[in-house]
Amino acid sequence: MYTAVAAKAFAEAAHIKQADEAFLAGLLQDIGVMAMYRALGTEYLDVLLQTAGDHRKLVSIELSTFELQHADVGSMLAERWKLPRELVLPVKYHERPTAAPMECGELIRCVAIGNLVHDVLTDPDPTPAMRRLYDRASQWLNLDANEVEQALARANAGVKELSSVFSLQTGPLADTEEVLKKAKDQLTQVIRTSTGGTEGLDKILTLPADIDALTGLIGRAGFDKILRDVFAATKDSSQGMGIAYIVIDQMRVLINKHGQAECDHLAVELAERLKRHFAQVSGVVCRPTPDVFAVILPRVNSEMGVAVCEGFRDEISTLMMPLAPGKGKDSVFVSIGISATNGEESSPNELIRSAAAALQAARAAGGNCLRNQGSSLAA
Repeated sequence: MYTAVAAKAFAEAAHIKQADEAFLAGLLQDIGVMAMYRALGTEYLDVLLQTAGDHRKLVSIELSTFELQHADVGSMLAERWKLPRELVLPVKYHERPTAAPMECGELIRCVAIGNLVHDVLTDPDPTPAMRRLYDRASQWLNLDANEVEQALARANAGVKELSSVFSLQTGPLADTEEVLKKAKDQLTQVIRTSTGGTEGLDKILTLPADIDALTGLIGRAGFDKILRDVFAATKDSSQGMGIAYIVIDQMRVLINKHGQAECDHLAVELAERLKRHFAQVSGVVCRPTPDVFAVILPRVNSEMGVAVCEGFRDEISTLMMPLAPGKGKDSVFVSIGISATNGEESSPNELIRSAAAALQAARAAGGNCLRNQGSSLAA
């Protein structure tokens, strides 16, 4: 219901003619889940339990367990029912909208955005989903932040109305204004902790291009802005500040073996672990490029930065691919490059160049190691 109503609301906001089809596609997208449950019973319920309520993990677990996924089952069922192609395709591609045929691309992306709206309105912490919603609505439908928020409010009201009409238990309905306030307050706190102020915060909050669509982390523009602010705030500190660049080793090999979708899940998992681990030093985690994660470390010198990054590298060594239970597990390793001012004269650009050089040295050494401005720690 959340997805269907939101898909229609965002289609209307983007002036897409197939708004009613977006609603129906949202309702039908997971019919494959019901079909697999009817066919497999408790065996399929066990798969659902393995997701721990995270629908994003469902496809990978289905594939590793049954070698098929609910989206394909659902689309075959829709074809058997002789539904029109504009409803069959969204069922087939709702888990991977960017791979959808051009003929139904906009419609399927509205459904995918509807799924994000569900997360925004039902997750305990709406911030990551809200960031992705801003970004994808901008990229896919050319909607600005105000249009996104207005469509979100209409979707929430629509769910409330239809839930009442059909006597559906859709759970406690969120207050849209409260959701938006909570998401913005979360990001405000991150930047205030790191920079000692909120100058320029509105720009970061309302520019979807500053948010990485996959992980919800701050993107390149936000990274540059926060780096300059933290540098200015710590310029006179005896400790200074640092940057850590982090990459997943052998990512291309992992993609070829496990597929892009599973590696996207890995990137999301790594982002969450980065945020938890570096919270102990008030680190601001960013994703300035698709291949590189960056952590801005306020008032952290080289010695402290090395220690906290080594701790993270050790933690990641326990991570295995694929993330879901199954055979053919591969260890996941990271390479890390660190640069810190240590209270000495420097500049943001020098920090970036030094951290990039340290990362390059770590990768050249074979990966699964850390390099710190020319010094090193063995893997």
